[in-house]
Amino acid sequence: SRSPENQPYSGSYFFDSSPIFSIEASRQAVSDLSQLISNYQNLYEKIYVGGFSLGGHIVSYLATCDNRASLYFMGYTGARLDETIDELELCPGIQNKKKLIEENKLNFKRLYKTLDLLNYKSVVSREKVISIAGVYDKIISYKRVDYLRKFFTNIHNIDFNSGHLELVIEAPKAIKQIIKLIKKDMKKGMNDENQINR
Repeated sequence: SRSPENQPYSGSYFFDSSPIFSIEASRQAVSDLSQLISNYQNLYEKIYVGGFSLGGHIVSYLATCDNRASLYFMGYTGARLDETIDELELCPGIQNKKKLIEENKLNFKRLYKTLDLLNYKSVVSREKVISIAGVYDKIISYKRVDYLRKFFTNIHNIDFNSGHLELVIEAPKAIKQIIKLIKKDMKKGMNDENQINR
């Protein structure tokens, strides 16, 4: 159930809820994505997964436990989500919660440590990971994008001179580059098949 009730789906509201809800929701989202891959892998030769902002973080977690997708698109996403949450000033609910948690002598950042990508290991090859970032992003700092890129050692990086919310403006350019990479991957798949048939 949503906490608070009837909240819209958005990264800020997601983290405004209790840390336990946020962590469990992340786990459930990864599980759901993995189940979708299971449902569709017999219907489609290739499966591509991608997400932006919070969705990108979910895709990054998926890449630590499920390697069946052909490509993993992580847009406006970084590692060290526990640090991001700790410093997120755009969500008043989080700041109020942080104050309450710290008044009870608990370490706010440590509560979210489970959501730090760097605690895990990648199970996908570096060629499968595509990182898309806004150089001037104030929500997911470029430093944290760099952590993610080092974690996956990926070779496909797409940068835009924008912040987090300007993603809407950059979306058409991002989609063009994403389609280009998908076409390249599909072509590679056909070439591999031709080699096998020979």
